[in-house]
Amino acid sequence: MKRILLIVSAALFTISASARSITDLCGTWETKPIANNQQNQEYHPVVIPSTWNAEYIPGGTEYNRETMVFRRKFTLGGLSGKREFLYFDGVNSYCDVFVNHQFAGSHKGGYTAFCLEVTKLVHSGENDLELWVSNAYRSDIPPLIGDFIVYGGIHRPCRLIETGEECIRPDFYASPGVFVDQKSVSAEKAEITVRTLVSAETYAGLEIRTTVISPEGR
Repeated sequence: MKRILLIVSAALFTISASARSITDLCGTWETKPIANNQQNQEYHPVVIPSTWNAEYIPGGTEYNRETMVFRRKFTLGGLSGKREFLYFDGVNSYCDVFVNHQFAGSHKGGYTAFCLEVTKLVHSGENDLELWVSNAYRSDIPPLIGDFIVYGGIHRPCRLIETGEECIRPDFYASPGVFVDQKSVSAEKAEITVRTLVSAETYAGLEIRTTVISPEGR
């Protein structure tokens, strides 16, 4: 029965993604440090995912805890009837996100994903994306102490999600927007509750269809 429930979850995730397109935003970005004495610092290419602590030497006593700016461009086609979301699997450990030089949002914590809607900040054609990323010590971001490096950077994959005007929400704590709760499970049957988070201007005439697939594919 556990196997069946896992297949249900996979099927529902497929539904949530079927009406959306996903563009990989990994690859080559540009980066530079931000500091008072480096205002004119040149940008250098970096391949995301990455961390600026990759060259740390074992046995050393220090590593860079600073703020770096990352930037790249992305291109969009026609935007009529579409919504745009930026999705990051992990940015360590605090970041501010800017799209076309406008503040889109921020995130605390380097080990949790986050998603921001940027529909009102983008336009057809080429767009600018910029992240100010810091791994500096902060008392409001765990872990506060440990025998490990707090790596700084966009250290996990990122992507652009494009949906229709009505969509299953990708920005609810970066979840798929579909949740399956088991009520009771026995050898004979399983009872589950499916909750789907829908975002739309109007819900009149909208329908949610959930498909449950058996281990045999039925």
